[in-house]
Amino acid sequence: MSDGNAAGVQLIEQILLKPAAGVELNAQDELTAEYIGYLQNAVSSADSGYEDNAALNLTYGRRMSAGVHLLLLEPALDKEAAVSLTDRLTELEEVEYAEPDFPLGRRK
Repeated sequence: MSDGNAAGVQLIEQILLKPAAGVELNAQDELTAEYIGYLQNAVSSADSGYEDNAALNLTYGRRMSAGVHLLLLEPALDKEAAVSLTDRLTELEEVEYAEPDFPLGRRK
């Protein structure tokens, strides 16, 4: 397959996240290191669907339009685990919504 996974499993390497209103951004309108740390702590202690939450690492990718930010996942997660992770993040008061960034053409 073109996604680089011989087994045909779709792996999610990024998520889209919109912080709740009032979350402080840095001077470049990007998420702060403190906020990313908060999200990382929430992921590390949550049932994200990943067998070793402590090994799951969230890093900041870039700011996008409409107040959405791209976060990178390391290691990449399968679709089910990524959906579980973003559902958990969306439950946080400081997050308006989060969703997996599915590769183009693979949104089914």
